[in-house]
Amino acid sequence: MENLNSIKKGLNGTQIKLIGAFLMVLDHIHQCFSITPYEIPMWFTYLGRLVAPIFLFLAAQGMFYTKNRKKHLFRLYIASNLMGIGSFFIQRQFPSDMALMNNIFFTIFVGCWFIYFIDELIANIKVKNIKKVILDIICLIVPFISTFIILSPGAVLLGPVMLTVLPNVMICEGGFLFVGLIIAFYYLRNSKVLCALSLCLVGVISFVSSGDAITVSNLLSNFQWMMIFSSLFILAYNGEKGKGYKNFFYIFYPAHIYILYIIGWYLAK
Repeated sequence: MENLNSIKKGLNGTQIKLIGAFLMVLDHIHQCFSITPYEIPMWFTYLGRLVAPIFLFLAAQGMFYTKNRKKHLFRLYIASNLMGIGSFFIQRQFPSDMALMNNIFFTIFVGCWFIYFIDELIANIKVKNIKKVILDIICLIVPFISTFIILSPGAVLLGPVMLTVLPNVMICEGGFLFVGLIIAFYYLRNSKVLCALSLCLVGVISFVSSGDAITVSNLLSNFQWMMIFSSLFILAYNGEKGKGYKNFFYIFYPAHIYILYIIGWYLAK
């Protein structure tokens, strides 16, 4: 029998993931049913604002603890591209006015890409490996160059499937704020308080950048700032991985979105 005294207080990574998955379903019900005659409560999507920071925080932890970073990056890259392809064909088969742009895999991939090459750059500078330093710098610039390419007028010909072929900081879900957040979570990982504060800062920036006055109406309509409440889960994290269920989340994330999207499509008809 497990010694109860050895169990750390708080929530482990798997427990937080499961909570995030439940909130994610509520958020996507609101999103996918927005084209139907059925009115879904707005608080479904309010709760959904807590989801992305939860998974970004755990992804940063995973990037630190993974035994094989290259394999981890490759897995994220494949997952993000498969979802890009899947979303493209789902929308072709079930066309609607709602764009299916969800792909947190790609955001996590881009954030981990930066983490990997920043760490490599620091290590190669220490050993004075100039060739690898130059290569690391180029790799860190790629997400910015690819962003300009994808945003150029001629990029329309590439099609939506091409959006995840190269890492970029703007097209990914959440944009540079989410990418910056996962990087902050990684380098501040030894302090849950600093991670929570960085999240609150991003939440404030997301609201202030809109230029809206601070009123109850604006706070409820421009609700991305509500992500700050996921700091409660960050502070509750006990540093334990838990059972993980890694493959489950790779399957569950796209599957539940596509199922809800198709149900919404049928209800709209």
